[in-house]
Amino acid sequence: MVDLAELGVPAVLAPDPHGLGLSCVDATLVAEEVGRVLLAEPVLDAAVVATALLAAGGAAGTALAERILAGHVVAAFDPAPSDLAVVAEPLPPDVLLAPAPDRRSLRVHAVLGDPADVDDMDPTRPRVSRRLRDLPVVDEIEIEGEGEIEGEIAGPVLLERASALGRILRAAELVGAGEVAIATTKVYLGGREQFGRPIGAFQAVQHQLASAWSGLQAARACVRAAAAAWDSRDRDAHALAAAGSLAAVEAVAVAGERCLHLHGGMGYAWETGMHLTVRRAEAVRRLNGPRHALHAAALGALAAR
Repeated sequence: MVDLAELGVPAVLAPDPHGLGLSCVDATLVAEEVGRVLLAEPVLDAAVVATALLAAGGAAGTALAERILAGHVVAAFDPAPSDLAVVAEPLPPDVLLAPAPDRRSLRVHAVLGDPADVDDMDPTRPRVSRRLRDLPVVDEIEIEGEGEIEGEIAGPVLLERASALGRILRAAELVGAGEVAIATTKVYLGGREQFGRPIGAFQAVQHQLASAWSGLQAARACVRAAAAAWDSRDRDAHALAAAGSLAAVEAVAVAGERCLHLHGGMGYAWETGMHLTVRRAEAVRRLNGPRHALHAAALGALAAR
């Protein structure tokens, strides 16, 4: 994490002088590159946490954000937990951030003991559930406001934006992973021969890959639209983030499965790492929570127009 922090990857969204101060659209490009190599390190999670802490204001939040951006502290963040906080933990976190019940502050929990549950669908980035009541609170950071947002709505708005940002970056990461899966499969189809011809010359094979690529480009457009809405503080940013996440998960799951089959199935594709793309897509689907909630958010925004 320290090496990646020195490159400024987690600080892509952090404003000057704490980071690069780029836009969310720019951050999606970074996230796609993270997905291309299926990076396990939580650099995108660090970007989300640090952005939320810096937006919350106050010396305590800024100090913790700077330590996270430097790679000295690994932090997990669930912007909407119940009694369980559900986070991805590629590395054991030092602290876990979660909002207080009144959503006016962020509580910093020390991560101690074993988690309540571990889902290792993606072995490089397991999904972990931790009971907040079992984790001692070592600090509480008041949400003082964000730009023009003041008073009672500052906390909920900040948390909603943090949640949307996390979904956008995870979706962009999946798009990058899916693009590499398709490119790798294209090379394989051009080199593998059957009946004296490359198997990529057969239309039945071509159409499967073309369909997967088309779905991926549509998902990328959804993610970029959500990122632009987040940058402009559009009221539909949260709904667009939900739609982009749904589109990316579905597109990459389909692309990964088709690429896996075009390689000959799991028995022949294990060494390509193609199965890791499928696993990453399913892990993000589970981390996002119930699909009906995302559908409701996206459809609710359309109905309100």
